Amino acid sequence: SPSYPLLADIEETVLFLSSNKGKKELEKLIKNIKNFQKELFQYDNISVYCVNNDITKILVRIDEISGFALEKCLFDMFNIEVELANTKSIMCLSGIGTKNKKLRVLQKALCKIAKNPQIAQKYEADIIKTDYFEPSLAYTPYQAYHSYSKEIDIEKAAGKISKENHFICPPGIPFLFAGERIKKEHVSYLKTFCDKIEVII
Repeated sequence: SPSYPLLADIEETVLFLSSNKGKKELEKLIKNIKNFQKELFQYDNISVYCVNNDITKILVRIDEISGFALEKCLFDMFNIEVELANTKSIMCLSGIGTKNKKLRVLQKALCKIAKNPQIAQKYEADIIKTDYFEPSLAYTPYQAYHSYSKEIDIEKAAGKISKENHFICPPGIPFLFAGERIKKEHVSYLKTFCDKIEVII
């Protein structure tokens, strides 16, 4: 069943954003974000992507710094948590509850990092490098789940079929699927990073 309190909140939000007061709040937010961007555009090594997209989703890239290192630097040094990061950039979400003061804090942090990239580059060594393993499916996940299985030593796993999906958290994305043939790269990856990750499922 749907959550009626949640549906009621959504309806109230839509009504508010459609009202004159709501529209003014949106206009204020967009103005603040454009001012935020204008300051960052002064730096040649910063890119802010927003053209033809939702301006409230702030996607930022700083040259020669991975998004993962930038994310870690912002969190550790400036107490700023971003929505997501990838190998190239970070994304921050904003809304009518995002005050200009918060945007200014993020702006100053990014400008400081752009002036001194080494303060974020030092985090690169802590980033777990992930590789892409081209999957080789021997069975469908359904077939694998319902097939006979047994536990074996990880050293002997290469060439066998995985019965379950295997995740590393973070980021919680499967690196080995049920029914997939286990490669020596999977084994090496698991052995290399099992001491550095929080959870293996």
